[in-house]
Amino acid sequence: MIKSYSIIINEVDEIELALEELRSQLSELKLLENTVGIVTVNKDFVVSGVYSAVAKAVSFPLVGMTSYSQIVNGKIGTFMFSIMVLTSNDCEFSCGMSEAVPDTGDVKEQVQKCYNDLCSKLNNDVKLVFLYPNFMYGHYPNQYIKAITEINNSIPIFGSQSNGEIIDAATSARTLHCESISGNQVAMLLISGKISPKFYLGSTTKESIMAPNIGVVTAAEGNCLLEINNIKAKQFLEEANLKPDSVNKKPIFFSTFIADEKNEKGEIVSSVIKSLVKPKDDAYLFACGVQVGSSLSAISFTAEIVMETAKNVMEQIKANHKEGTLFIYSCLGRRAALLNEPHKEFELMNKILGNNFNYTATCSGGEICPTSATETEIVNNEHNETLIACIF
Repeated sequence: MIKSYSIIINEVDEIELALEELRSQLSELKLLENTVGIVTVNKDFVVSGVYSAVAKAVSFPLVGMTSYSQIVNGKIGTFMFSIMVLTSNDCEFSCGMSEAVPDTGDVKEQVQKCYNDLCSKLNNDVKLVFLYPNFMYGHYPNQYIKAITEINNSIPIFGSQSNGEIIDAATSARTLHCESISGNQVAMLLISGKISPKFYLGSTTKESIMAPNIGVVTAAEGNCLLEINNIKAKQFLEEANLKPDSVNKKPIFFSTFIADEKNEKGEIVSSVIKSLVKPKDDAYLFACGVQVGSSLSAISFTAEIVMETAKNVMEQIKANHKEGTLFIYSCLGRRAALLNEPHKEFELMNKILGNNFNYTATCSGGEICPTSATETEIVNNEHNETLIACIF
């Protein structure tokens, strides 16, 4: 069993004032034999040195990421630093940071080495992985997921890519482990022992599909869409009147698609939301991997869809659980879709969840959450424009 506490630090600039906030809350905690803290922090706390000072001051390891904004048990803010403290006598925690991954290419060696090293520090089998890669245009979450599932495909993997700014998710995005701060290393936490996590996700509705089955991906490399129906991606989308707009060539969360992957029988085996984030010559970079053979449908992603899917997920959680520790990651694109009411989704979460849960919800640069499970295998997947939740 895991007991949890939430710590919130609001002081961004003055290190001593921030440490006073920390100490006053730490003194009230009753820590058990094993303890870890999952951190979510606005990038300004990293720049000011407050994060490093806090990481040095606490008696347990920290792991997590930077994020644009968050809500913790009803308290909403852009400039917030939160620690979800997990403590237990019958669960073990092992966290760390991988070696640096290259700007492009494979991440398998670095991720598997980190995972194996962390596994070796546990006395029992891993039951849950929290995974925090950085938002990098040359990578996508499924690369990291696949590296771990090649070792063990029966472990649920949950987490998020780091993010910095709403316009450019990669700006100042960092992963964190204790006093280590990185723009190109993967942070992860492995949990063993008595824990039975449950997962929920919501992304879109059937009504949001504005152009079903526009074409099939006929050429792609990693997260780069090259061709649809054997036509260069840029040309195809222009001719279909689906060309995204770009402002000053800045990265853009402008177009959203459902990608349906099918088996040899033509049956859909995976349906995942994918967002275009950046043009590249005659192609486009996605925030997720792009699979050849996927059928694409264009989505009109609106504030109404964000709120409807959030409501559905929160009501499922409340119906199935009376209490628990709850982690929620919601795509930056969902926040952008809310326009001049950016905290509306967070406010709805708090309204439905009330005081029954110890929860944190934060913006995500790319969501990582299981989509299905059998007795022998967990299907972990990457997502865009999605709200994911893990409760235990």
